[in-house]
Amino acid sequence: MGHIFSLALNNDIPLYQTLKTMKNTPILLFALFFTLSFSSAQAHPHDYIITTKGDTVAAAIKVNFWSGKVVYQLPGSTTTERMDAENVKEYYWSEKKDPTFVAMVLPGRDKPVFATLLVRGKIDLYEYISHSGKGSSKYWYASKGNLPVVEINNEKLLFGVNKKLKKNLAVLLSDNQQVMQYLNGGKYNFKSIKSLIEQYNAS
Repeated sequence: MGHIFSLALNNDIPLYQTLKTMKNTPILLFALFFTLSFSSAQAHPHDYIITTKGDTVAAAIKVNFWSGKVVYQLPGSTTTERMDAENVKEYYWSEKKDPTFVAMVLPGRDKPVFATLLVRGKIDLYEYISHSGKGSSKYWYASKGNLPVVEINNEKLLFGVNKKLKKNLAVLLSDNQQVMQYLNGGKYNFKSIKSLIEQYNAS
């Protein structure tokens, strides 16, 4: 039984592999889910959600194994809630490299989704991963002050530069001539875009 528990709590072993080793034994399944339920209720002290009402609440955040959706559990609760961009405007998940996720309505969409905040400053830089049956694609967006969120790069273009997306970034950088020189004279890719925004924010 101890071996099963160690498998369940080992983050390096996917849960579906753990289930295969258990041969659908009811008692062992009950023990596994009890263990997972207990461990998932332990909120990291730095993780939290910010509701659309402006309340900041500590929460245990994880991915639901069965649905693949991000869920959260509030202190004292025995159930989880799906992370819904209609009710949560931001959340902080400390186990992620970029831990802040912000609900926003992206260009071409009519409902908010969660985008990862990569850079925060005078210009905010966001990443959104779109999933489909053909795979996933990375999109980058930026916002500045009261200006609308604009797309500035994506993985769909294999060669060359999307002039429209580059122009979108140029509009945001236009009041800093030094950074504009780097934009006009250098490469335009994910790495250079992040560097340009960080330079702009630091000026």
